[in-house]
Amino acid sequence: MNKVCILLSTYNGEKYLEEQLTSLINQEGVDIQILVRDDGSTDKTLHILNKWKKDGLIEWYTGENLRPAKSFMNLLRNAPKADFYAFCDQDDVWLPNKLNKAICKIEPTDKPALYLSRTTLVDTDKNIIGMSEFEYKFTLGEAIVTNPATGCTLVLNNSLRNIAVRFEPERLAMHDEWIYKLCLIFNGILYADKESYILYRQHDHNVLGANESFKTKIKRRTELLLGKKAGERSTSLKELFELYGNDMPSESRCFIEKAAKYDKSFFNKMNLILDKRLCAPKFSTMMNFYIAVLLGKF
Repeated sequence: MNKVCILLSTYNGEKYLEEQLTSLINQEGVDIQILVRDDGSTDKTLHILNKWKKDGLIEWYTGENLRPAKSFMNLLRNAPKADFYAFCDQDDVWLPNKLNKAICKIEPTDKPALYLSRTTLVDTDKNIIGMSEFEYKFTLGEAIVTNPATGCTLVLNNSLRNIAVRFEPERLAMHDEWIYKLCLIFNGILYADKESYILYRQHDHNVLGANESFKTKIKRRTELLLGKKAGERSTSLKELFELYGNDMPSESRCFIEKAAKYDKSFFNKMNLILDKRLCAPKFSTMMNFYIAVLLGKF
């Protein structure tokens, strides 16, 4: 039976945490180990974690507040050896076959491998409100423009994990985006499942929810262009190139370098914009990307 290490980052998650933990231990057809890192909770989260550890169901540790991306990468770095690793949010509910379905799609291989899926969007009471968008091409060109990988659906093998923990990125935006790009860059096996095996709870405290209002979307896109997140995407690509450039396959290396160094000149900006490998499901997403590149805010 394949061993899966579930990586759960918590922060003031007392409201939904026990329900999520229960769904984890009810996973079928896999040998699981649950490793939790608390990111500085001040509510009853630590009490819940201690109770579950006392019962021998989880292991957990705490540290300074790193925020989600770095907290999850810290978990991945400190995880015990396993066949597969699965990221987990504190407020969702996993269906019993979630991990088994993922592992069946990416059987043990020496190549880097990553599984991702759709999510079933639910409200705070688990009433279904829709399904996540999934009309993506899942290419590196698309990954430069937008990120289709939802962290709580990701399952990666030990080969991809070893690549991901080789360096400790300082300018990390989101862990799911980083690992998704690494899989594509290193020609890994990627399986994108149109089915969903997770109830993805939408509420006011989501770090990045899928039920954004039009107003919220405009605000987020404005921040990417003019706010504190301006240049965040290219900053991440620059760090990817700095850390992994020498090890990348030549085609991936040239593409990432082009995107990372787009702001060196107007010629570089136009050269990136005209690259036919770039794509996104929505025309508006591409237009936002083009504007960001021209303004030097990508």
